[in-house]
Amino acid sequence: MDGFSCKGILDALWLLLGDPRLRRQLYVAGGILPWLLLGEDSGRLHGDADLLAQLEDMSAVREALAGLGLYQREGDSRLFSCNRTGEDYGQEVLVEGIPVHVTPFTVIEGRLIQRSFFRNRAEGWDILLRAEVEGVALEDYVERRTLPDGRRLGTLTLEVVRAAKERTGREKDRTDLQALSRLPFSPERYARVAGPVGGMRVEAVW
Repeated sequence: MDGFSCKGILDALWLLLGDPRLRRQLYVAGGILPWLLLGEDSGRLHGDADLLAQLEDMSAVREALAGLGLYQREGDSRLFSCNRTGEDYGQEVLVEGIPVHVTPFTVIEGRLIQRSFFRNRAEGWDILLRAEVEGVALEDYVERRTLPDGRRLGTLTLEVVRAAKERTGREKDRTDLQALSRLPFSPERYARVAGPVGGMRVEAVW
């Protein structure tokens, strides 16, 4: 498969997270997260880098990206030809050639809505995606962590990552689950999120 090395993905993420504004607003997600926390190489290729932001912070995120010279109109989901409403489904930027997706979420009274998108550059089309989960609290979805070297950053909670990867059965997710098993884990939080995340509804928005 095509993709990028673990080191390349981590370098791209740290370039963005080196900006204090972005570090306050962004949360690391996806398969790279356990490897970042372990400080190890995954030994596999990754398709892109995934970051989350609360929907209300997306304007500030784009301003910070513009300040770094990284904002690109062609990566702004609000401007995609398939986006009839102009709603925000996220932003793609290229960091040293690596696609990084920043996608927005909201959690209101236990109802999580996560928007995202998929781009098929080879065929020249985009698709907007909307996932909805009932029964997930904000503090069970994202958190702030202090790394061993003292750096702080936001992440998707490991319990949510684990629950999401357990439902796929993909080989790469089994590898990531092995890495997750070596990190601190809250059985209580996992019990709260496993059911809702396992029943997540994802729909394409046309």
